[in-house]
Amino acid sequence: MKNNQSLMQLESSDLLQAIRDQFILSITDVRGIIIDVNDTFCEISQYSKEELIGRDHRIINSGLHQTSFFTEMWETICSGKSWRGEMCNRAKDGSIYWVDSVISPIRNESGEIERFVSIRSDITQKKLQQSETSDLLNTIRQEYIMSITDVKGNIVDVNDAFCKISQYS
Repeated sequence: MKNNQSLMQLESSDLLQAIRDQFILSITDVRGIIIDVNDTFCEISQYSKEELIGRDHRIINSGLHQTSFFTEMWETICSGKSWRGEMCNRAKDGSIYWVDSVISPIRNESGEIERFVSIRSDITQKKLQQSETSDLLNTIRQEYIMSITDVKGNIVDVNDAFCKISQYS
């Protein structure tokens, strides 16, 4: 039994280290004040632990999201539920980065929320690729003659360039 317990502890320790190495982590108190961050958080935000601890996450606010976005997030986690969403942040040098975030409340023995843990993954490249694809599709729609047909060859949609060249609406 003792050997199994040590193995479980080792596995938990390894798992926690893998999470620390792979993900962007932060812990806040119930007011949202940062009490701990991992090195990955510091790397992506370009702030040191000393610059982050004692502050709230507004230090990395990109300004992209509306107040209602944060209000909904805060209401969710304060109600005891986990929140998940994509968030755009701003690094110390002014550059932006995107993260897929899960923020969960951590309760004490009495069941009261005593802090929040946030686990994030960097999705900046995915967001850039989506944006480039969207830009390319918009260019195609605007610059090229395009039509879409069903399997029988009936036109079901056309773009403005098609209407202009064909003189049909």
